[in-house]
Amino acid sequence: MISPLRANQLALNSRPAVARAAASEPAPAGDQASLSGGSNLQSLLQATAPEAASLATKLGPHEPGEVLVKLRGSAGLDESGFLQEFGAKVIHQFEIPQQIFQSFDGQLVQLKLPAGMSTAQAMAAMSKDPRVAYVTPNDIYQLDEGAQVSPNDLNPNLWALNNTGQNGGTADADIDAPEAW
Repeated sequence: MISPLRANQLALNSRPAVARAAASEPAPAGDQASLSGGSNLQSLLQATAPEAASLATKLGPHEPGEVLVKLRGSAGLDESGFLQEFGAKVIHQFEIPQQIFQSFDGQLVQLKLPAGMSTAQAMAAMSKDPRVAYVTPNDIYQLDEGAQVSPNDLNPNLWALNNTGQNGGTADADIDAPEAW
């Protein structure tokens, strides 16, 4: 589920406060865009430097040089000039299902940051832009290889996941969920 975070919340209090070198270092040049936002971008980066430094110490594992951004409203990325101002390139534009498109009210994109701009710098600067609903790092999640996890449904009987005939039903008339887990 896509859940928006307000730009001023950033949900960083829930992440471990571990200083990571990748969080504070600018992304490598590679195939990234160049810093083309000009003096306005440079002054914005300078103004948000203290916030970026604080964010850099709170970021968990993430893909350096990438952010996920929810833009407000229906204006396209190119129409608003957002990409050009921040020197970013679109990696992926997420399709919003038709059922929630109107209530979602915006676009969700994965952006490649320009060389020389860290994830924390981009988050601090983009969160100040009125076109941005929220910005978050492209976090990396890993599963614990050795852990076996069983669902913790509040009422597993309701879903007929493991029918043992407990309610007068036919034993094993189920989807064999425990065997799959």
